[in-house]
Amino acid sequence: IYYERPLKSILEFLEEHSTELEKKKAAIFIVCFAVVFGSLVRWHIQNHYIKPLMERIPGEVIDTLVLRGGIGNVSEDEIGKAKRWAIGLLDF
Repeated sequence: IYYERPLKSILEFLEEHSTELEKKKAAIFIVCFAVVFGSLVRWHIQNHYIKPLMERIPGEVIDTLVLRGGIGNVSEDEIGKAKRWAIGLLDF
């Protein structure tokens, strides 16, 4: 998430590859600073960050993950969380 929006390059990728993605399962993760505000912004994250991505993925979205940080600024704890989440996705 960059300035309250998914990166343009991600949206372009999803648009360009929509046909291929129809046949795939997908998982979405985002990195944003809004997470530091806790449950107060959960609705905002879901509706302004996750939903726009989900709307562009024609295949099945099996899970989502929200990590705290920014581009080039993600803590080792958050990276560990992402790794555990990704390993869990292998069951799908």
